[in-house]
Amino acid sequence: MYHRVDTGDREIVNLELDAVDGWNEIEVWDFDYASLNDLLGVFKFNVDADPGKYSTSMELLERKSTASYMLFWEIME
Repeated sequence: MYHRVDTGDREIVNLELDAVDGWNEIEVWDFDYASLNDLLGVFKFNVDADPGKYSTSMELLERKSTASYMLFWEIME
């Protein structure tokens, strides 16, 4: 799924996933036309928790990056 995001933007993806119990990861990639695509980082989240709303910050994988991404997600009953 591709979404253009600039500094200060907030993107609502509204995607429903069937995740396995335990720890899961969502990768965030930088899509480029002129160069290789880069894996920016991953969101790690645990679906063993009680139903409700949660948030987590992205673990950066790109060297010297100052990027900051947050993922807001919900475990539904």
